[in-house]
Amino acid sequence: MVHQRILACGDNHGDTESLEKLVEATEGEEFDFIIHTGDITNTYKTDLETGVNQLRAVESYFRTLAERGTLIYIYGNRDKERTFGGSVTHVSEEYELGIGHRLQAGGELGRWTAIYN
Repeated sequence: MVHQRILACGDNHGDTESLEKLVEATEGEEFDFIIHTGDITNTYKTDLETGVNQLRAVESYFRTLAERGTLIYIYGNRDKERTFGGSVTHVSEEYELGIGHRLQAGGELGRWTAIYN
């Protein structure tokens, strides 16, 4: 039987401190996959500009993690702005991460499929 090492994380809501701790805790480790399960930012609870700044701030941590394994991420419900009756803007419409593999809703990446995004 072949074993794979998977690091799963999520719901940091723009908190770079939590990602910094994760990067430090996994220093020297290698993984087959590193999967972020969404809510990278807290755009829903703040605003779009803050969400974009949070996304930019987490990118360096994602880059470091991607050196340790294949990084796959999805966006969560907090990664879009909260509106009442208007159109919703997703943080990725303003800024997209330049690292890893984004798995979109209904999309597939190899054998991975995103059900919600």
